[in-house]
Amino acid sequence: MLLARLAAAGDLGDPAVLREALYWFGGRRRGSLARLTRLAAHPDPGLREGLVRAVARWSTPGVAELLDGLAEDPHPDVREAVEAPLCFPRSCKRAAGLRVRHDCCPLSNG
Repeated sequence: MLLARLAAAGDLGDPAVLREALYWFGGRRRGSLARLTRLAAHPDPGLREGLVRAVARWSTPGVAELLDGLAEDPHPDVREAVEAPLCFPRSCKRAAGLRVRHDCCPLSNG
């Protein structure tokens, strides 16, 4: 259903419709990253930020590479969205590697 919404909206579809679909993808642990990667080139920075928030905690292969690319986004809100999830302690090895590459130290739990 969510992939159908993305397909119906098209590559340069209504950013609000695409952001709504991305919101629901964010509640998942894995997903069809290949279908979402194209949104990293969308002209709307809010949509690219939504893409980061949707996939940042996914365990799907390829997420680290997607986030690495978005960490160099020209818009500061997108870059900050990439950094935000990396600054929380996580046991995921992928997140640890991203934290090192982006010079981010996990926040203290105390």
